[in-house]
Amino acid sequence: MARIIVTGSQGTIGRPLLRELRRRGHDAWGCDLQHQADERVVRADIRSYRQLEQLLERTGPVDFVYHLAAEFGRLNGEEYYETLWSTNVIGTRNILELQRHHGFKLIFASSSEIYGDRHEAILKESIPLEKSIIQQNDYATTKWVNEIQIMNFEKRYGSPIVRLRFFNAYGPGEKKRTCSSTTSSPAWRTSARRSRQVRCTTSAASSSGASRRQAT
Repeated sequence: MARIIVTGSQGTIGRPLLRELRRRGHDAWGCDLQHQADERVVRADIRSYRQLEQLLERTGPVDFVYHLAAEFGRLNGEEYYETLWSTNVIGTRNILELQRHHGFKLIFASSSEIYGDRHEAILKESIPLEKSIIQQNDYATTKWVNEIQIMNFEKRYGSPIVRLRFFNAYGPGEKKRTCSSTTSSPAWRTSARRSRQVRCTTSAASSSGASRRQAT
């Protein structure tokens, strides 16, 4: 079985992913901002290359890294833009450099936010490369910058990377504030089908500093 690291392992997507990888028999490790009782979840800030190197010293050679760690959310990105840019852009560059030196395969969590102001019936993966797009907020911009970073590393170094663009990620670990993932709610879909009035609140944020760095 494979040895795998999940960055942002205590977030909405990271927790169930880490659990499922282990259930399937993989030697799955996590990293996040907080110390955990789980000895295979290591405290590491992706903005620090040294801390990522220490993580690899703990795990030994790995086959795959699921890079989920990020500052996410429109409002969060506007209010904490310094942390957003340093985490998402510098942090992802650190992961890419780590991959270049250690040779693992990378799965990167991007976002549907990169489609920006394109309102089309069918969104093709190639749209950002074919048409001019203005991303609507700093979070979306950092995710598109991340994809450009990845394409550069693929071209320059042949790095094996898969990019995933998530839509409306929600679940345990999500802290509801003024808005939640309404489009994913069964109650919302039922009301919409029956043409009932739909009460909508804004976007969800995470439950802690650790899970806040969980990409959607």
